[in-house]
Amino acid sequence: MEHSQWDVVILKPTAVFLSFLSAQLPDCELPDLQLLQTDNTAYALCKQDNDEKMVDELEKNYTAMFQHEIARWLGPIVYDPIEFSFLDFLRCFKFAVHSQIVLMEPSIDAGHQLLCVKPRSVWLKSFKSAVGNSTLLRRIVDDANESHLAENATVVIKNFKQLTDIKPFMQNYYEPVLKSELSRMCTDISSLPVVDDFYAFTRYFAVEIHSQLIHLH
Repeated sequence: MEHSQWDVVILKPTAVFLSFLSAQLPDCELPDLQLLQTDNTAYALCKQDNDEKMVDELEKNYTAMFQHEIARWLGPIVYDPIEFSFLDFLRCFKFAVHSQIVLMEPSIDAGHQLLCVKPRSVWLKSFKSAVGNSTLLRRIVDDANESHLAENATVVIKNFKQLTDIKPFMQNYYEPVLKSELSRMCTDISSLPVVDDFYAFTRYFAVEIHSQLIHLH
């Protein structure tokens, strides 16, 4: 597992992004929001020590990220006349930072796609049930929700020739991916619900596909 040198940032366009493009390009046909929020772009950035430094890193790279998002959806030539600021970037996109990385390619630079493994709500219910009377874990779980557990979710950097390759890959490798995902939640994974087959894994965890990993590090 590689998690010491990079962070992966996944951008999710908001409705403000569409409004921004509509104002800038009133004659351009825009995709709908549901399409924009499917298969979001992931960006590999240098790992930062804290949130403030990550914001600084985003500010250094936001122009390239914003231009890529516009070019991805509208074509490579339309963004030249568009002016935008870092505040526009923050308003137009939600972003999630993931540092828990399972690298399944020879190097991160060789990775151009990734999977993001996130716990489902049923996992949180089982998690709370499994904690029992452990005072420390109970306090952590009581403060947790599905959204919190999904933050910094494990990403698997792996290229696929076709989408049908993903399921057999996960069937073969779900155990090390699961171990990585559980280790970020709790140091004592023996206290967590047992996931002993691929069916249980798919019941507890969702796998999101992101077909574009852009390297900015």
